[in-house]
Amino acid sequence: SIAVDDAHLDRLEEILQALQAQGFQVTQTLPTLGVITGAIEENQLTALSQIPGIQVEKEQTYQLPPPGSAIQ
Repeated sequence: SIAVDDAHLDRLEEILQALQAQGFQVTQTLPTLGVITGAIEENQLTALSQIPGIQVEKEQTYQLPPPGSAIQ
């Protein structure tokens, strides 16, 4: 997910183009929230951080122990 700060919301189209130029595949844009979702290879994340006015939030994954394990 990409969070666009309030000061850059008026440049959302420009940010979208910059993201796509870096290889970000946009799946959804929520302009009123300043959020853009999509996918990119992990080795390309550094390039995204160079775009002004955004914050990159990586997807978090969790693994629960199997039902028969001692810790639940």
